[in-house]
Amino acid sequence: MATDHVVLDGLAPSGGAVVALRTDRPDVITIPSSVKVGKGWAVKAFTVPARSQSEEVTVTIRANYAGVTRETTLQVYAAY
Repeated sequence: MATDHVVLDGLAPSGGAVVALRTDRPDVITIPSSVKVGKGWAVKAFTVPARSQSEEVTVTIRANYAGVTRETTLQVYAAY
């Protein structure tokens, strides 16, 4: 299991900031469909459970907030 983070460019507004998440490999990792960054905060952590793989897999996670999309990659290594 890994931990990833959503990082806003500034502080979340009143009511917080709901950031939509998605992955290109839902068969490999499980992520929430969204995370809420609390009012006055800029960072929210979330866990990324991974399913056992027979080989190394690169997974892309995309985050969208206020019309801006960013992405990152995560390496899931083979189970031994």
